[in-house]
Amino acid sequence: MEVKRATGKDLGDHDHFSGKMASVPMASVAMEGAGPHAADFVVVSVDAGSVSDYHLHPGGQVLYVIEGQMVATDRAGHEHTLDRGDVAVTAPGEIHMHGAAPDTSVKLLAVSWGGTVWTQD
Repeated sequence: MEVKRATGKDLGDHDHFSGKMASVPMASVAMEGAGPHAADFVVVSVDAGSVSDYHLHPGGQVLYVIEGQMVATDRAGHEHTLDRGDVAVTAPGEIHMHGAAPDTSVKLLAVSWGGTVWTQD
């Protein structure tokens, strides 16, 4: 067993959100046989109404809502509202955006594979 310690440092992509957000990496884990991408575990806090720019993760992403309400939109424009305990899963390379609902902040556990690629859209 290997233990990874949280850095406690805000490394948010502030330029890619419409409002305030904070992103605290917890761990990056590469496992033999699990594919070419390490899994990055990050706790993301987003102020009410703030959403990300469109982006993708080469190996996909799983978002777990810890508290508050999240909105997520795929490239086709399908918008989803997620509440505490809900999970959003994006496929490898799927372009999407996400953030907090208009009237409430959100705290997420984001697990991403392959980093983040910000798109022009």
